[in-house]
Amino acid sequence: MNTIKIIGVGRMGSSIAYTLMLGPHDLDILLSEPLAENQKKAEAELWDLAPVAKATGNTISLVPVGEQDYRCNLVIVTAGKARTSPEQTKHSLLKVNQAIVEDATLFVPPSTPIFIVTNPPIELARELRRRGHTNVIPLRKCTDKLRGKKVNEFVLVNKGHTMWTPAYACAKEIINHMSKELKASEQVKSEKRTR
Repeated sequence: MNTIKIIGVGRMGSSIAYTLMLGPHDLDILLSEPLAENQKKAEAELWDLAPVAKATGNTISLVPVGEQDYRCNLVIVTAGKARTSPEQTKHSLLKVNQAIVEDATLFVPPSTPIFIVTNPPIELARELRRRGHTNVIPLRKCTDKLRGKKVNEFVLVNKGHTMWTPAYACAKEIINHMSKELKASEQVKSEKRTR
């Protein structure tokens, strides 16, 4: 069973959890919400996702930030303030989200893969690497580039947020990563048996 921690249980985090549960993997999903004002929403998302987890053969629970980080195969970070306008700059998002992401990943072991979905992902990944994390993957395909600028602006202006396309793209990247890890692990086991 793969244990995945999703830090940030807003629209994006819960959408990624849902999308991952529809995949072919036996998952233990740990939801964790670092923002105090979102705790009730995180609990509601858990209860909304719990029947899906049960029906798909997965488990899901809500844990405090920093707890059980040591047993995770990977961590997905979606926590932060959302980009709600095409005019909002990377710098202003980085300024707001850097403290949230750094605090939320404080107890994640340095070698655990951390997928950064929070905007701006490349800059946040760079900051986490400076703090000693060695396996940080910015999921830039999950943000602005997947749909193109005009469609992205239309979605943000008319919907106010983005969710499904990035959730799918993130889940796909994560499932690909888990598949590669599983294949590498099976190859090592096979080589040990032939010795």
